[in-house]
Amino acid sequence: SETAGGTHRPGPAPRPASLRSLALLAWLMLAVAGGGRGQEVTDPATGAAAGPAPAAWPPRLELRGPQAGDPALRQHLQDDRQWLTRQPASRLVAPALADTAALRSWLRRAAAAGTAAVGDTSAAARPHLGHRDLLAGLRDRWLARGHLDAVVRLAGDAGAAAVPLVTVAPGPLFELAALTVGGDDFRGRAAILASQLPRAGDRFRPERYARAARAVVAACAERGHPFAAWLTRDVQLDAASGTVTVSAVLIPGPRAVVGPQRATLASVRASAFTVRAAGVRSGEVFRESDLQRGRERLLARDLYARVDEPLVHLTTARDTVGILWRVEPLDRPNRLGVVLGLSRREEGGSRLSGQVDLELPNLAGTGRSLRAGWSDDGQERATFGFAYHEPLVLGSPLDTDLALRSEVQQDVYSRFTVTSNWQLPVIAFWGLEVGAGWDRTTYPAGDVARSRRIRGRVAVLHARGDRTRSGWSGTFAVETAQRRTSLRDLEDGPGDPGGDLGREDAQRLLEVDLAGELWLRSTASLAGRVSFRQIDSDTRPLPVDELYRYGGANTLRGYREDEFRGETAAWGGVELRLGRALRSRVYTFLDVGYFELSRRQDGAVDGPLAIVSDTQVGYGLGLLTAAAAGRLNLAVGFPGSVDFETAKLHVSLLGSF
Repeated sequence: SETAGGTHRPGPAPRPASLRSLALLAWLMLAVAGGGRGQEVTDPATGAAAGPAPAAWPPRLELRGPQAGDPALRQHLQDDRQWLTRQPASRLVAPALADTAALRSWLRRAAAAGTAAVGDTSAAARPHLGHRDLLAGLRDRWLARGHLDAVVRLAGDAGAAAVPLVTVAPGPLFELAALTVGGDDFRGRAAILASQLPRAGDRFRPERYARAARAVVAACAERGHPFAAWLTRDVQLDAASGTVTVSAVLIPGPRAVVGPQRATLASVRASAFTVRAAGVRSGEVFRESDLQRGRERLLARDLYARVDEPLVHLTTARDTVGILWRVEPLDRPNRLGVVLGLSRREEGGSRLSGQVDLELPNLAGTGRSLRAGWSDDGQERATFGFAYHEPLVLGSPLDTDLALRSEVQQDVYSRFTVTSNWQLPVIAFWGLEVGAGWDRTTYPAGDVARSRRIRGRVAVLHARGDRTRSGWSGTFAVETAQRRTSLRDLEDGPGDPGGDLGREDAQRLLEVDLAGELWLRSTASLAGRVSFRQIDSDTRPLPVDELYRYGGANTLRGYREDEFRGETAAWGGVELRLGRALRSRVYTFLDVGYFELSRRQDGAVDGPLAIVSDTQVGYGLGLLTAAAAGRLNLAVGFPGSVDFETAKLHVSLLGSF
């Protein structure tokens, strides 16, 4: 008996069958249950790895039987030859598993060495007599292709001087004659079996059968049966007709509802928040998909070092299961980030720019977060911001953000912004966001005294989840804004009662951010990111405070912080990273930026508009060091050409506490 995804229960004894049927039954049991692990095998005579010498490897492989000329079989043979080249010679330990005479010869050689003899049942001899060697593995490959009567033999002597010859007699392809499934009936059983299982007359392949059995168990769990079990009772082969008859049992188990839930966290408050954030409600019918979505919701919050598959267990209540959310909190969740930029001034000397960010992402394990940041671009422009995040407001699935931001460019403008956004998770890592904002800008000089904007926002969000695997994150947002401008000459004139006169215009804003990483192997990945901003206004050109800015360590390396601005702006880059995930890594990067900006020709107030655009390229090398106390990201960027006089050094310090 065996199961797929459920509890292990003994099944009825199978009817007497041929050796081929019993071998296939054992193969199916391993396939449905996930198979076993091989063991390292040594020659009992010497204690060293057994098998032919490397000079006689790999063995020759030939087809036997009337089907030897079949093109499809020849292709399978070619695939097997490539597979053999990747197998160690030690796997050809007991070729006699497929040939009795060779087995006796191998045992005689072992007995002559004085370490093993025929009938020896010691611990040293047992692994070799029961090991599934290379020939058994080769036969398993032909079983998976549907050749259930395949015979694999070792022809000739497999000595160190000779190249072994392995022959394969595939036999016919088998079809499914009948698949009978016993067990208790339940709602939806017939639909599950009809949609998931192969039908009579289909080509029979053990791997396909194993996948179908697992799919049936998963479908039962989706219908409220968390402990369903699939048992393959009997397999009968008819070599004359090339058919297979399979008898199985589906044990659904009781239909269950979700009962108590908890998390593997020491704090009761943190455990309660984790259960709420997963979003699986107690008292509802158990669904396997609810568990998966709950795990994805926890991964999307990026608050845990690990989020393992939840554990479902029985409770004392009848037909009720409990859920244990297995999460591992971050050891040092709080972050203090410092970004520094050093570049040369055109007029001589050096310019220092930087940014400091403080993030407390999981206050007291409740999911609440607090962020504060300050930056200076080295050109008399500074910003300060504060943001607070409240998850699951008043027991609802909604999260809310409140952000305040102040920006000042000396003798040019001062701007204050208030933003409130609400996020709703939808499915998997996808969510929706709606928000509103208000900002006010004051200009110390010029025709415009101040301006106010009211903004509305709708966005679609995607979270990456597990950062140790390939994945991506993104934001797709559209905003609409209504701006009211107060002019200085009206404000100061005798006819202006309160400075409320001026012009109004509508604006439409578009925001797109994408970032992802593709792992090419365990120590190499390709990362990419792209951002796009555009503001379309009834009145142009736009004031400098409403333009989008980019340049520097987080956008376009090789240039100063916020060096470029425009009404339309796009930037991004690709990185080739070497090193393991969440550890120290080296990388090389290529960044690209683009902007469009409208200006009045000749500086005239009523002159025609001209569009100015430019593209920038930056590239270089970087080093990211990871430690328990934090991370150091050091990047040297070149603005378009390898010239150390114009190179920029970007240093990012991220401390954990």
